[in-house]
Amino acid sequence: IERIDSYYNFEILSGTWIIEFQTGDIAIEYINKLVASGHIWSFYPLIDKDINLRYEPNDPYYESGDQWYLDNYGQNDGLSGIDLNTQGAWNDYTGDGIVIGVVDDGIDYDHPDLSPNFLNSYSYDYCGNDTDAMPTDSDSDGEIDWHGTAVAGIVAGKGDNNLGIAGVAYNASIVGLRLVANDCEYEYDNDHTLNDLAISETLIHELENIDIYTNSWGPSDSGFRLGGAGPLSMASLEYGITEGRDGLGSIYTWANGNGLDNNDQSNKDGFANSRYTISVGSVDWQGEQTWFAETGSNMLVSAPSFNYFGDPAIFTTDVSGSDGDTSTDYTSDMGGTSASTPMVAGVVALMLEANQNLTWRDVQYILVETSRKVDTDHLGWFQTRVDNWYNHAYGYGLVDAEAAVNMAKTWESVGDELTVNTGEIAVDEYIPDSDDDGITSRVIVNESINVESVEIMVDIFHPYRGDLNVILTSPNGIQSELVLAHNDNGDHYANWVFNSVVHWGENSFGEWTLRVSDTVGGTTGEFRSWNLTFYGTAGADDDQDGLPNYVESVIGTGPANPDFDADGLLDGEEFYGWSDYNGFQHRTDPKHWDTDRDTVGDWIEGLGFEDTGFVTD
Repeated sequence: IERIDSYYNFEILSGTWIIEFQTGDIAIEYINKLVASGHIWSFYPLIDKDINLRYEPNDPYYESGDQWYLDNYGQNDGLSGIDLNTQGAWNDYTGDGIVIGVVDDGIDYDHPDLSPNFLNSYSYDYCGNDTDAMPTDSDSDGEIDWHGTAVAGIVAGKGDNNLGIAGVAYNASIVGLRLVANDCEYEYDNDHTLNDLAISETLIHELENIDIYTNSWGPSDSGFRLGGAGPLSMASLEYGITEGRDGLGSIYTWANGNGLDNNDQSNKDGFANSRYTISVGSVDWQGEQTWFAETGSNMLVSAPSFNYFGDPAIFTTDVSGSDGDTSTDYTSDMGGTSASTPMVAGVVALMLEANQNLTWRDVQYILVETSRKVDTDHLGWFQTRVDNWYNHAYGYGLVDAEAAVNMAKTWESVGDELTVNTGEIAVDEYIPDSDDDGITSRVIVNESINVESVEIMVDIFHPYRGDLNVILTSPNGIQSELVLAHNDNGDHYANWVFNSVVHWGENSFGEWTLRVSDTVGGTTGEFRSWNLTFYGTAGADDDQDGLPNYVESVIGTGPANPDFDADGLLDGEEFYGWSDYNGFQHRTDPKHWDTDRDTVGDWIEGLGFEDTGFVTD
C-alpha cells in the first residue's frame, strides 16, 4: 500500500483495477511479482495518446452517409475506411485560398452549393468563346450537360453550410472552363478529339491565378486509340508546370480512362500518360478496382468511384432544377474515373493550403508516399526498390487526405530535377510471331540519379499493335507493363513515348531491358529502336568524389573514400573519364591504382609529367 498513490475498481469489466504507483519502476517490480505468483492475469500501462478531433461538416448528404467516399463506415455494405480520410485534414485545412479550374462541359454556377465558391471573373467558355461557363443542352437531347457540375461539387462544393453536400476542399474556389461540350465551335473529329489549340489555351488559362486544373475527360476509351494529346497541348502542360504558381508549377489531375472493359490501357492516352499530370484510377466502395478503370504504368494513385449499377455511386451536385441528370439539384449517378479525379484535385488543394511552397513534383512525391494499399489479395501488388507498394491497377494506392496533408505541412522541397538520356538504342530485329519471349534489348546506364519517372520512346513497326507486350525491367528486377496485348488493330508504336512511375525511388544506374513480344499469331513486325529518359534528383555523394553513393555501393568503392585505390585520381574521375596533360580522355579502374598493370600508377602516367618527364597511356 505504501507504494500506491491511488486505486479503484473498473466496474464495467469485472476484476479490473486502475492503480497509480509512485513510480514506473515500482509498478513494474511489484506487478511482475503478482503475475509470477498467479494473483493477477495481466496488466498494461495507461499511456497518454495523441489524438486529433476529426471535423465533420454539417451538410445533410454528408451526415446521412450518402457521401461514403468521404467517410465510409460500412454503410451500404461498404468496407469501412475505403474513403479519402478527409476528416483529420479538415481540422485545419478546407482548401481556403486555393483556386481549382474545372475543365469540363460547364458549371451551373447558380447552384446554391457551388455559387459561394465560384469565381466568375476567371471562368471562360472555350466553346462559345465568352466568359459564361454555364452548361447547355449541347447535344440537343433535352438534358442540360451536368458532368462538369457534378465534378465541381466533388472537388469543392460548399461545405459546412447546412445544405446538400460537402466537397473535398469545400472552401476552395472554383473556376469553370467549358471545353468538352458538343456545341463547341472548335471542330471534333469522329473520336471527339478537341482542337489542339483550344485544349492548349484552356490548360494555361489564368495560369497566374489557377492552382489546380482537374480534367475528367480524354480520348476515346475504345481500345483502338493511341494519342489524343497534340503538340500544342503538351507544350502548354510543360509551360504550366514550369511557370504556373509563380514557378512552383500548376497541378494537373487527369482521369486515367474508363476503357478496361475494352482492354484499353492508360499509357495510350497522351494526357494521362504525361509525366506532368497526376493520373487517377478508381476503386469501388469495397476498395477493389472498378470494372472500367484502366491499368498502366503511368497511374500514380486511385480514388473512390462506383462499380456496377446498384452499387453506391458518387453523390454530388446536379444542374439545378429538373433539366440535369435528375429532377433534383443533386445526383447519385456520378462515376467513372471522372469522379475519382476531382477527389484527388481536392486532396491536393488541402495539401497546397497546408504548404503553399509545394512544387508540382513535391505533390507527386507526397501522394506516392502516403497513398494506401487496398484490395490486398489482388495479385498485381509488388514492393518497389524503396519498399513502396505498387500495382498497375491501383498505382500507389488509395489517396489518404489526412496523411498527405500531415506530410505536406513539414515537407522540404526536393532538389532540382535532373535528366538522364540514353540516346537511341538501335535494335532492328523482326519480332517473332506468336512467341511470348519476343526480343529483349539491353542498355547499360552509367549515370546515376534517383528516379521519379521514366519516359520510354519506342519505334515499333507492327500492322496490328494490339498483338504486342512491351515491358521495361530495371536493374533491380522491377517491371513496368507499358502495354499488354489487347484488341487494337491500329498500326505501329511509331516514336510513341510511354511514361512509367513504377520505378519511383530507384536509381538509374545499371542495366535496363525492354522486352517486346508478339503473343498472337497472324501478323509480324519489327522492333526498330528505343530510348530511355530518366527524370529525378541527384543522389548523395558523401565523399564528394563525383561518384554517387549508390554507384559506389554497386561497384564496390565505398562512399567514404574519394580515392579508393589511392592512385591520386578521384573515383568519379576514373569511372566517368578524365583528361591527361595532353588533353586525351581516359577511363581507368577506380578499384586499382594501375589499370594497365604496368607498375606505373594511373595518375603518374597521365598527369605526373614532373615525376616522369612523359605522359604515357
